[in-house]
Amino acid sequence: MLKIGAFSRVCQVPVSALRYYVEPQLVADIRSVIPSYGAIGALFDELYAYLGQHGAGGMAVGIDHNEEYKERDPEMEAAAYLAAPVPEGGRVRVYTLSGVTVASTIHRGPWEGLSQAYTALMVWLQASGYTPSGASRELYLQQGATPDAHVTEVQIPVRQR
Repeated sequence: MLKIGAFSRVCQVPVSALRYYVEPQLVADIRSVIPSYGAIGALFDELYAYLGQHGAGGMAVGIDHNEEYKERDPEMEAAAYLAAPVPEGGRVRVYTLSGVTVASTIHRGPWEGLSQAYTALMVWLQASGYTPSGASRELYLQQGATPDAHVTEVQIPVRQR
């Protein structure tokens, strides 16, 4: 990874941004309009219950298909990285998530604080000559025993202005 970002002053905790290419990745997913962002947990429960029946599972990835923050009814995708294909069924589909160049940062702590990471990345994009170019991704790297121990990578696909 090539570090090209500086620290953002928007958040109380400095956030460093990286820009790098994410390789295409085989995923299983459920995509739906949900009542609120917090309701994505039910999509993950459904997805992992299905994957468990097929002896599969992998890192959880939340994908936000909205052009901006939506208080109600966001279109979200709960996905899981796969090592090998599984059969599709019910609301679960399997596809290759396209490769893309992203701006990325790591958020440590409760998911309710992810908005700080997004704000910092948007400031970095403006200052670095990039603009968002696709659905943002949240990679849930570590689900801690307490919310303060969660580690999430926020990725925003980018292109140069």
